[in-house]
Order: sequence, then structure tokens, then C-alpha cells
Amino acid sequence: AVMHGKRDPTPWGKCCAALGWYYNQALVAFETHLSQHGLSACLSARDMGYPMLYRRAQLSTTHNRVTEELGWASTIKTKPTMVDAVREAIAARFRIPHADLLQELAKARYGEADDLFFDGHDDLFVAYGIALCVRRHAVQHGMGTKEPEEYPDWTKRFWAHRKQQLEQGE
Repeated sequence: AVMHGKRDPTPWGKCCAALGWYYNQALVAFETHLSQHGLSACLSARDMGYPMLYRRAQLSTTHNRVTEELGWASTIKTKPTMVDAVREAIAARFRIPHADLLQELAKARYGEADDLFFDGHDDLFVAYGIALCVRRHAVQHGMGTKEPEEYPDWTKRFWAHRKQQLEQGE
């Protein structure tokens, strides 16, 4: 699914949760590092009870242990991974899912230091890179092989999930 534009984070998170239920509890990944809006949207989806939110492993330098953090962290370390994922998808001739993304890709240029820059926005490129990286992570961890549920309607999936949460005392 593609949503593009400026949105308030709390209703946007709820909308993403609804879309996730619509797509049979799809894994939803918000860009949460450096983006407080993304974190607010992620928390909004979590508060609605949406179970399939992407979590990244994070090494805590203060406690010297690995923790799970909500959302994708766009950092100087993860950007090359995103760029490589997009490059691999193009080389493998993946279908580009959105015309505006195709236009952003056409405007991408490499600078002298072999870093990627854009004439204009790179929002869709970043979202696509995150989606590809998260997809790879989900497949590696067996999250992409889930059988479809018996509820064809996303609202029924939502209420079935809420009922299950209440039964478990959550």
C-alpha cells in the first residue's frame, strides 16, 4: 500500500493499522528514528492493538544488552543498506509499485563521494528502501509465511484480534 502526503501522526498510525488489518495483518514498519512523527504514529497503531509492527534489534550501550525497539531507524549505517536493497530490486526487475516512486528514482544521482542525492524529495525512495529491508528481515525470521486468516474483512480481523486480547487479559 502507498500513502503519500503530510498527515497528523496519531490518525495516520490508526489508518496504517486499519490498512494492516485490511492486508491480512501485514507487517507495518514506521520510520521512528529521528522522526518523532513516525514514533507517534507507531504508538498510535500499537495502542489500537495492531500486533504486526516492525521491531528492530538495538544494542543498548548503557546496559550492554540487545533490546527491541519499535520501527525502522534511518541512520548513517542503515542508509547504505536501503540504497543497496533498492539497487538490487531494480537489478532483479521488481515492478516499481508507484509512478511517483519511479520519478524519484529517475532523479537520483551519485555525487563525487559515491553518495546518493535527489533533485527534490526522497520520501518514497526511503519508504521503498525501508519496505524492502523490512521484507527481507521478515522472510529471514519466518514472518512472511503466515497462512491467511479465515476473516475476509479487515474489520472482522480487528474485532477478532481485540476479542483475543481481552481473553488474554491484555
